[in-house]
Amino acid sequence: MDLIIKNGTVVTPSGMFRADVGVQDGKIVEIAASISAEAKEVADAAGKLVLPGAIDGHTHLAMPFGGTISSDDYFAGTRAAACGGTTTVFDFAMQDFGESMVDTIKRRDAMCAPNEEIDKLGYPELVYTTGEVVCHPCVHTCVPDYFDFSFDARHEDPKVLEQVLAIVKACAHKTWAGCTCKVEKAWNRDTVYWDKKLVGYVKAAAEELGVSHQYIHSGAGHDAQFAAYMLPTTMIFVQSKDGLSHCEPEYSSPEHCTEGASVMLNAVLKADAE
Repeated sequence: MDLIIKNGTVVTPSGMFRADVGVQDGKIVEIAASISAEAKEVADAAGKLVLPGAIDGHTHLAMPFGGTISSDDYFAGTRAAACGGTTTVFDFAMQDFGESMVDTIKRRDAMCAPNEEIDKLGYPELVYTTGEVVCHPCVHTCVPDYFDFSFDARHEDPKVLEQVLAIVKACAHKTWAGCTCKVEKAWNRDTVYWDKKLVGYVKAAAEELGVSHQYIHSGAGHDAQFAAYMLPTTMIFVQSKDGLSHCEPEYSSPEHCTEGASVMLNAVLKADAE
């Protein structure tokens, strides 16, 4: 099996009971008191509930309201739901005066269609976000006559980014309830690979200090990206509250900044010792 969830309390329509759950190819294939088969991954769920995916029957995604648009678009909103165990959401699509329900659904579908198609590429490490959004008129009771937004995609393989661009550009040839779409490639930057030895020093320093860390694909235009063309380079990012960066609410606690500086110092000392 691919995954066995052991020792959890399984919740089904018929009741709750302690059992193991076996998963193969993304589907539950066995529920038993004890599964002895081997698995690629075993998760210990002792003391935890093993639940089916929850359904949220009323959500507002990318909703125009009060002169702005909610930040939880179809990309961010559905992933936030999944992280909380909700696997299905129903978006509340606000119907305008004189607009048919079918046209309302088509209009909302046009907003989420690119996210759905890009997900089908099957690259879990692919990162894409919606940036600046302009909506006119930005009133929750009116259908916008103009909706403009920027879209940022990040992946180390340029061929993957080309596939993303092709999907987005394909939207320019479609119409939704009479609405058309114009796609413009604003800019792109060549992939820059950090020096593997320096990355190793950073990782070793973080592990020795017990600092939680992960690899990320960054699209930030830091000087280090240009320096990497001339000398060995790497970067360390310190986490910020709610993941916000390059905006007024951005905040990194003194504790996290201290961790980042400590990791950098120890990584420099490791490089100097070579």
